[in-house]
Amino acid sequence: MAFYKGRAYVGLQNIDSSFSNYGRGLIAAIDTEEHEIIDLDTEKEGLQAIKLNGKNPFGLFIDQGKLWTVLGGSYKKELKEKERSIERIDLKDLSTDVWALGNELAGLPTEEILFPKGDLAYIGSQDESSGKFSLKSFNKRERGPLKEAFTLNGKSFVSSIALKGDSSILLLNRDELRPGIIELGIEQRKQLNFFQTNIAPFSIAFYENDQGLKR
Repeated sequence: MAFYKGRAYVGLQNIDSSFSNYGRGLIAAIDTEEHEIIDLDTEKEGLQAIKLNGKNPFGLFIDQGKLWTVLGGSYKKELKEKERSIERIDLKDLSTDVWALGNELAGLPTEEILFPKGDLAYIGSQDESSGKFSLKSFNKRERGPLKEAFTLNGKSFVSSIALKGDSSILLLNRDELRPGIIELGIEQRKQLNFFQTNIAPFSIAFYENDQGLKR
């Protein structure tokens, strides 16, 4: 779910209960004041949503009037990697663009896309066969190839990534042998810190205190 200018955008799988019949992924819009679903195309019958090119959206993010989503594809083993993708929706005219396909992601993508200042965005990719995790960057203004920004040595299981300010990225590593939080410097493109945890970390959130300091 993502919020923008009085609307909540919600990703819909558009799948039946057997997990075998998929339609194209949808994004519905909700008026957060009136608590009503918004019809995004009044010329068509019924309540209309944004129709995506791919299937199974599972992460929604807003950046400068653009809605980004990571699509996981179907659960069919022979198709799921090919069907994974990143799409960008312009919230002015609701046009959609496919920004990256499964072969470019080269593995299971993280749900999160990170948007520090500048033209680059970041997404994680977990190679399911080798266990290697890599952080990939791409231009959020002009479509182009994904580039490898950082790769962890050895096997790992990164469950989530998060932006710490605009200078570093946190990787939550759920590896059983050495669980913890890895901090990467964006400009340095190297590991800055490692915070070991007693249990495998799954998610992370930041907040501001009364003095406006972010934690």
